Amino acid sequence: MGFQAQALQQLLEERALARDTMDVTKVREIKEEMERAEARRLQPHFIASFFIA
Repeated sequence: MGFQAQALQQLLEERALARDTMDVTKVREIKEEMERAEARRLQPHFIASFFIA
């Protein structure tokens, strides 16, 4: 890596808003877990139809 590339990398690291990052697989896992949690939530219209029937 040349001097300019090192200087640029150092500048990016110094000014980064976050030190850690998530890779694509971690983001996908979190998204899938959120979708499962949404599916498990009790939906009011399903509960009402159960008691009305």
